[in-house]
Amino acid sequence: MLDMLDEKKCTLESALGDTVREFVYEYDFGDGWRHRIKAKPVAQPNTDWFYPLCIAGQRAAPPDDVGGVMGYPEFLSAIQDPKHDEHESMLT
Repeated sequence: MLDMLDEKKCTLESALGDTVREFVYEYDFGDGWRHRIKAKPVAQPNTDWFYPLCIAGQRAAPPDDVGGVMGYPEFLSAIQDPKHDEHESMLT
């Protein structure tokens, strides 16, 4: 049995502790999307925003099941070309 934390009761700050400010997050387990996350303290949180908040990065988050890193260029090609065979299916 895994010793899991209830994410509703755990903050990022308490999970990371005092020394960890960077970690790797695997998204869409199996496709191998790995993201390097750098946590920065917020002196005065903006009450209009939801946290944690992404403040930098390239492109949007990759959609599920596009074939991971190897399939992503084909996905981008398909969604940018209305004549591509998979254009419509990739947009839905």
